[in-house]
Amino acid sequence: MLEAHRIYWPLERLKRHLRNEDWTMSEISDFLHDYEVARQLRTNRRLSDLTAAGLVDWLQKNQD
Repeated sequence: MLEAHRIYWPLERLKRHLRNEDWTMSEISDFLHDYEVARQLRTNRRLSDLTAAGLVDWLQKNQD
């Protein structure tokens, strides 16, 4: 629960900031998706070794 709390609140603050900067909800969603993919790539070294086709396949499987 502590980990979820540490992740959830910063993302909520970021969403509020982006809304105040006139970002649409779609733009915010795309940004957060890209951020999550980048975070997963950094934490999962295996993904860094994927070919471009393998990475596209992984991204399609891990979309919301």
